[in-house]
Amino acid sequence: MTTTATSTVSGISVSLSNQEQWEKFYPHTEMVVTRKSGRLLFPHLKYILKGLDDEKEYSVFVHFERIDDWKYKFTFAGWDKWTEGDEKLPIDMKQHKEEWKCGRDWMKDPVSFDYIKITNNTEDKKENEILLQSMHRYLPVISIQKKGDTEKEEFRLGITEFVAVTVYQNKNMPSLKVELNPRASGFRQTGGHNKPKIGDKRLSDAPPLSPPPPTKPVTPSTVPPTVPLTVPPTVQLIQPANPLPPIPVTPSLPDSEENQMEQPLKIDIPPNMVAFQYLANLQYQQMMNSMLINNMVTCWLNNKQIPKREEIDKCDEKTP
Repeated sequence: MTTTATSTVSGISVSLSNQEQWEKFYPHTEMVVTRKSGRLLFPHLKYILKGLDDEKEYSVFVHFERIDDWKYKFTFAGWDKWTEGDEKLPIDMKQHKEEWKCGRDWMKDPVSFDYIKITNNTEDKKENEILLQSMHRYLPVISIQKKGDTEKEEFRLGITEFVAVTVYQNKNMPSLKVELNPRASGFRQTGGHNKPKIGDKRLSDAPPLSPPPPTKPVTPSTVPPTVPLTVPPTVQLIQPANPLPPIPVTPSLPDSEENQMEQPLKIDIPPNMVAFQYLANLQYQQMMNSMLINNMVTCWLNNKQIPKREEIDKCDEKTP
C-alpha cells in the first residue's frame, strides 16, 4: 500500500490530504457507478503536490487505470477473482478544471478532483464523467505536465485502489461512507432523510402515563347470587276429553251352510275405506255446486239479468 509517490526524474512527490479516510476503506473500497447522472467518489481524490517549480506553469490530469483483466465477485472473505474481465475501455483522461497554474499555486492548497463522477452509461456521458466497468478493479492515476513538455509524469497511490460496483457488496460500506462523508449527513440517524415528513405522525414528548391502580380482588361476599334460568314448560298437545269410540267389528260366524243361507252377508269396512268414501262424496258435492254456478252464469249472460230458481232449473234441463 503506497501513500506517497515520488518521481526520480523531476523530484515531484504526490500524497493524499485525506489519507486517514482512505485507510478506513482499504483494501475493500467500493465505488458505485450509476447510469443517470454519474456518482461522485468518496473518499475524494485530494492530493498534495510538492517539488514543483514555483515560477513554471503546470497542469494536472486524472484517469482511472484498470488493474488487471479479471472480473471480481464479493465473498465472505472479500473480493476474489471470478471470471475473465470485459474488454478494456480506452483511457479517458480529464484535465483539472483550473487548467494551467504556477507551481506555487498548485502546492499552496490540496488539488481536489471531488467534482469528477464515474458512470457506466456509454450513451450519454458528460464532460465531468468517466466511464467505468462494474465488478472490475481500478486505480486512480495522477499525471502532471509542465508547460512546454510533451510528456506527463504519472503517480499512482495504491491506497486509492477500488472496485466499481452498481450496488454496494460489502454491508459495512454504506454505513462507513455515511459516517465519514459530510455531504451524507442527511442519511444519518439525526439527518434530514430520517426526519418525519409532512403528514407523518410524530412521537409525543409527553412523559409516559402512570400505570393504572391495581384492581381489588373480588371477595365471595360481593359476588351476586346466580339467578336460576327458568325454562318454559314443554307445550303438550290437548287430547280430546272423549275419544271417538272404535268402530265395532262384527264377529265372524261359523262356517256352516245354515248360517251362510239364512244370515245376510256382512263385510267389515276398515276405517281408511270409510274416509275414502267420505272424500268421494265431498268431491261429488263440490262438482255439482260448480255445475250449478256455471249454469247460473250462462243463463245470466243470455238474459242479462239474474235468473230465478225456476229459470235455473230450466237451464239445467237444456244443458246437456
